[in-house]
Amino acid sequence: MTAATARAQGRRPPVPASIVGAPPPVIGSLCTGIAGLDLGLAAALGGAHVAFTADTDPDAARFLAHRFPSTPNLGDVADIEWSRLQPVDIITAGFPCEDVSISGRGAGIAEGTRSGTWAHVMEGVRRLRPRLLIVENVAALRWRWRGAGLDRVLSDLAAAGYDAQWCSLRARDIGAPHNRERLFLAAYPGRPRCRTRPLPSRRAKTPGQADRAARCDPPPRRDQPGGRLLHPELLTDALCTAPAQAPEVADCPLDATGSWGAQETAIRRWEKATSHPAPCPLEPGQRGGRRLNACFTEWLMGFAPGWITDPALRLSRDAHLRLLGRAVIPHQAHAALRLLVTGSDHPEGHPWRSHL
Repeated sequence: MTAATARAQGRRPPVPASIVGAPPPVIGSLCTGIAGLDLGLAAALGGAHVAFTADTDPDAARFLAHRFPSTPNLGDVADIEWSRLQPVDIITAGFPCEDVSISGRGAGIAEGTRSGTWAHVMEGVRRLRPRLLIVENVAALRWRWRGAGLDRVLSDLAAAGYDAQWCSLRARDIGAPHNRERLFLAAYPGRPRCRTRPLPSRRAKTPGQADRAARCDPPPRRDQPGGRLLHPELLTDALCTAPAQAPEVADCPLDATGSWGAQETAIRRWEKATSHPAPCPLEPGQRGGRRLNACFTEWLMGFAPGWITDPALRLSRDAHLRLLGRAVIPHQAHAALRLLVTGSDHPEGHPWRSHL
């Protein structure tokens, strides 16, 4: 998807009358991290309720316990007892990218690897049969690993009776001052039909579709509609309350205002998009000198001040940077999922709607 295409899709599509004022859809969040994907999805759909999260990282678990105190964290996706869970409308999963990213281990989606967590995500899909599955990963997933990348994902979904659409979107396409290209995929129970289409090519960046396998039984139908209408600027209010306390702002060791150089326009654009001024990019280091300010990284990723850097979370600076590095930009997820899930240009009128 080019920047022009993303901008062309930037208008908010009409929300179906059937979901306005109805109970919000229920999300089961896997590989949750700091919930950027869930925030973006909730804003795209007009609200959501998170039934459970799942993350083994101790710092992510601390974050989730603070921001989602009444939501159970199921821990390792491989150990979830799916039979004990109530059905959910939507499963979200930003499964680990270490083995498919360009700078990663090079194993692709394989048993025994971090990215192999995808197999456990699919087990949850087969057992819970959600009406919608949302997946996020690095853009390299779509072309780098023959048989162990996007083709593996699409094949597994088709075998489970799910159709899928996907798009690749850069952070700068939605106004962020950095590139961070990511792939987003929306899958839903397939319509009864017995034809197939080719998998997307390596260079494809437009929404693609993978038809289900030859099994032609109709998918199960449920009756729960969508949720309340939220505006894009309320991303951080989509699932839970905004941070109770933002970190104190120290004097900037640099005169950042007016000193962004070639990035000045991009920084000001992102300030407008997030409704938050850019924090100072540097802070005093422990041994003198200066180091990257985690609050600046938090801002670059589109989260509200204090979303993860709030001192009440008692997370270290290293934890801040690590969790933010793995996170999904909510605005980027919102834009991609608005195209995939609530857009109006799908050739079949977004068949997932018949399941929500």
